Amino acid sequence: MPRRHTLPDRQPHRVLWLAGVLAVLVLTLCCQKAEASEVARRVLVLYSETADQTPDQNIWRRGFDMAANYHGLLSEYRAVEQPVPEPLDPREWRAIVCAYAAPNMEDPQAYMDWLLASMNRDIRVIFLTPPHAVSAGAPPAVRTRVDMILERFGLAYTQEQTTAGNLLAYGTTGPHMQYERPLPAVPPLFDGYVPTKPQRHTPWLTVRNTSSPSGNAEGIAVAVSPAGGLALPEYVYWIDPADYRHKWYLDPFAFLSASLGLEGMPALTPTTLNGKRIAMSHIDADGFSGFTNVDKKSNCATVMMEEVLKKIDFPVTASVIQAEVDPELSGNVRLMETARAIFALPNVEPASHSFTHPFYWDANDKQKIALFRDKLGLEQYGIPVAGYSFDPKRETVDSCQWITDHLTPADKPCRMMLWSGSCDPKPFVMKHVYDAGLLNINGGDTIYDQHNDSLTGVSPLFKFVGPYVQVFTGQANENILTNLWTGPYHAYRYITRTMERTGSPRRLMPIDAYYHFYSAEYDASLQAVKDVYAWIATQDVAKVFTSAYIPMVMDFTQATVERDGAADVISGYGTCLSVRYEDTSTLPDLARCTNVLGYEVQPQGLFVHLKRGAGQARIVRAASPDNRQPYLQSATGWVDDFSHSADTIRLRYEGFGNGTVTLAGLPAGRAAIVSHNGTARSLITSLTGTLTIGPVRSGTLGIHLK
Repeated sequence: MPRRHTLPDRQPHRVLWLAGVLAVLVLTLCCQKAEASEVARRVLVLYSETADQTPDQNIWRRGFDMAANYHGLLSEYRAVEQPVPEPLDPREWRAIVCAYAAPNMEDPQAYMDWLLASMNRDIRVIFLTPPHAVSAGAPPAVRTRVDMILERFGLAYTQEQTTAGNLLAYGTTGPHMQYERPLPAVPPLFDGYVPTKPQRHTPWLTVRNTSSPSGNAEGIAVAVSPAGGLALPEYVYWIDPADYRHKWYLDPFAFLSASLGLEGMPALTPTTLNGKRIAMSHIDADGFSGFTNVDKKSNCATVMMEEVLKKIDFPVTASVIQAEVDPELSGNVRLMETARAIFALPNVEPASHSFTHPFYWDANDKQKIALFRDKLGLEQYGIPVAGYSFDPKRETVDSCQWITDHLTPADKPCRMMLWSGSCDPKPFVMKHVYDAGLLNINGGDTIYDQHNDSLTGVSPLFKFVGPYVQVFTGQANENILTNLWTGPYHAYRYITRTMERTGSPRRLMPIDAYYHFYSAEYDASLQAVKDVYAWIATQDVAKVFTSAYIPMVMDFTQATVERDGAADVISGYGTCLSVRYEDTSTLPDLARCTNVLGYEVQPQGLFVHLKRGAGQARIVRAASPDNRQPYLQSATGWVDDFSHSADTIRLRYEGFGNGTVTLAGLPAGRAAIVSHNGTARSLITSLTGTLTIGPVRSGTLGIHLK
C-alpha cells in the first residue's frame, strides 16, 4: 500500500487574546486552511479470494485497474473472506468497488453496515455484482441495509428476476454502452432494480420485463450516480466461451469517471515526460548463451550485441541470469566477457534476471507447481543448481551484487530486478528488493492489436504486492507474440500495433521494447527486433532508461492531490512530473502557478509539466490566461533550472542522445540566438510564439531574443 497521507489536526485555539483584529485574522487563516481538501485517489476493491479462480479471473481486475490508473487512481484489493476493514478516511479513499461473490462474505451484516457508514462519509460505492445477492440466506437485517444502500442510488429491488429472453427487451441504451462489442441481441437477464427516485441516477442501460406482475417493468442494468455506480456483470463485458477472450460492453473510462465524479480531476501520469511519451527498452536474459542460426559460431547474446545494441541510438536495460553466466555454476569465461562487453556499452544499463530464473516465486505455491510441473513439465528453476533450494535474497539482492562485482563497470552498479517466469513475486520476496533499494519490473503482458482487439488486453501500470509496488512492462514480449516461441518467429514486429494503440487516442502505456536474448536465434526474430526499434525511431518520444521510468511509477503511487480554492496542489510527486487533464478548455495560468514549467494541449489531453525536485506544485487554470511569458511546451528529456528575463531564457536539458526542446509564450517572428554546449546558432520564433531547438544533447541552453 502507498504511504497514508493525513492532514494536520485542526485543534481549537485554547487561548483567545488580542480580540478584534487578531480574532478576525485567526478565523480567516483557519478558513483558508480548511478550504484545502485532499482529492482522494485510492479505491478499495472487495473481491472473493475463493471464487476468483476462473479462467477470466483477472479480466475485471485488470480492466478496472487500467482505467483507474489512467484517471490517476490507485486500486487496492481486499478479500471479503477477511474481517471487515477499519473505517476509511474519505480524504484518502474515493470509492469502494464491490466485485465479490456474495456467498463468500463471512459477515454480510457487518459489511453492509460498513458500506453504509462509508457512504455516510461521502465515499462512493460501485457495484459490479448484484447488490441484493449478499442478503440471500442472511438475516433480514442484511436485506434492510441493502435497501438503504440502494435508496442512495434512487433504486429499489423488487425481487423479480428472469433470464427468459422471449420476455425481455432493451429499454434505454446510453452512448457509453456497446463500447467494444454490441450487446447481445436478447438481454441475458432482467434483475429487478427499479427506479424510485430517478433524479438520483443516470441510466446507461435498462431492460424491460414484459411478464412482470407490475406490468412491463423496466429494470436498471447499468447506471451512474453521485453515490457511485451499478453495472450488472452480464452487461460489463463479453466472454468468448472458446478462448476466454473478452470485450467491453460498457466504456470503462467513462463509467469510472461518471461513477466516481472525476470530471475536472487532475490525473498524474508516468507515461509522459514534459509532453512526450516515455519510450524505453529492456531485455530478459533468457537465451543469453543460446545457440543461434544467425551465426552458428556465436551465441545469442553476442549476435544481439553486434547486430542491435551497438547499432541503435536507444537506451536499453540488459540482464543476465547469474547461474547461466557464472563459471562456478553453468557459465564460462566467454559468457562473462560477453556480459561485460554489453554492460560497457554507453546505451546499456545492467539488470539481474535472477540467480536461477524461477518460473514461480513461491516454492510452496501449489497452483504454480501444478501448472509448471504437471502441464509444462518444468521444475521451479530455469537454470538448475545442484543442492539449491529457493532463496529469495539470493535470487534478487545477491544476484544483483554478483553482477556488480563481476560484470559491470565501476560507475554502473546493478540496481534492477527483472522478474522471471510468471513474474509473481510475493511480499516476502519484494521485501528483500525494497530493503536493498533495488528497482523492479516485469509482468502485465499488454497486447492490444487487430487480433487481440480489446482494451481488456491492456494491463495497469503496476500492482501492489502487499505494501510494495511491482511495476509492469509497457507492452508484451516476443514470447507471447510467437506463441511461446513456437512461431511465427517474426511476430514480435507486430508489437508496434500495440504500442500505437496504447498511445492514442488515450496514452495508457509508455513504449517499451521488451524482448529476450533468444530473439537472436533466427534471422526473422532478429529482424523483428530491429523493425521495432526502427519504428520507435520514427516516434516523437522521450527516450529514457528503464531505471528512470520505474521511479516515475513508484512516485505515481505516493503523490497526493489537494484542491485549494482554484488551485490543484500536487505534493510528493517526486519524478512523476506530468499531470493530465481531460478538459482542454482551460489552461494553466502560469502567473498563478507554482513549480510548473509549462504545458501542451495534445489530442490525448492537456499535459502540465511539473518542476523536478520540488516538493509541491500548484496548478491554477483559467479559460483565457495571459501567458505571454516564456514557458516549456515540450521536451524529449528533463528540463531544470528554467529561468527567464525580458529577453533571455536559460535552462538545463538532460536527455538520452539527440533531443528537442520547444518553448512557447515568446514574441512572434523574433530572431533568437541559441547557445548550447559552447556553440551558437540563430533561429526565429514561429508566428504563434514558439521556438523548437534541436537536435540538443544534455547541457545548458541559453536563448537571447534579438
